[in-house]
Amino acid sequence: MKYTRDYLIDLLKNNTAKVTFVKVDGSTREMLCTLKEEIVIPYINKTENTRAPNTEVLRVWDMEKTEWRGFKIANITNVGVLV
Repeated sequence: MKYTRDYLIDLLKNNTAKVTFVKVDGSTREMLCTLKEEIVIPYINKTENTRAPNTEVLRVWDMEKTEWRGFKIANITNVGVLV
């Protein structure tokens, strides 16, 4: 299944999900993540970046590492919503 950025953002703002994706090095990773406002710590950009945001990458809150992480949307192989 091909996932869109808008679909994933909407899903993760309301849920926690296990996202499986292929990392840049070719290995597979499962990430328990969310964008729920009551859980995440606001993202603080550490540099003065003047580039446009990369819309191919989605930045999410990693529930296990308790920090912001990202992955390429095109590399997602599965999304499972946790109940």
